[in-house]
Amino acid sequence: MPEDVVDDLFEKAGYLASKDEIEVYKSLNTVESKRRYLFDFWRKKEKGRPGFRQEYYARVNYCDQQFAASGVPGWKTDRGRVYILYGPPDNIERHPVEQGTNPYEVWFYEKLQGGSEFDFIDFTGFGHYQLVNSTVRGEIQDPNWKTLLVKN
Repeated sequence: MPEDVVDDLFEKAGYLASKDEIEVYKSLNTVESKRRYLFDFWRKKEKGRPGFRQEYYARVNYCDQQFAASGVPGWKTDRGRVYILYGPPDNIERHPVEQGTNPYEVWFYEKLQGGSEFDFIDFTGFGHYQLVNSTVRGEIQDPNWKTLLVKN
């Protein structure tokens, strides 16, 4: 596997990598050491979850098809990151352009932390949705996020 492919695979796995793991990977200077590190990285992540790596990269590919916007690969978008980490939402409320407001989506996850949501707004009007609020611990939280819906 060529070095650029290995680098791309590790970059896409970055949502699961710790800062230390990323630093170690960046310090590697041969393609073989990078391959070995990527193999060991996934071996640890898959422990007790066979097929997790394939599922993860399938989510990355899905996001590239569904959420790419303004030249940004789908997996690098906020919706892509959420989809990759938490899987497909149980329900999505889509609110297209309405007079005076930005388009937005609300994603619901029934089993995540007892029921969670992610709120995304498209400030550009070109499908580049930004995460502005979530009820999930560790994610951005803004209880007044709906005030951001009004177009300036």
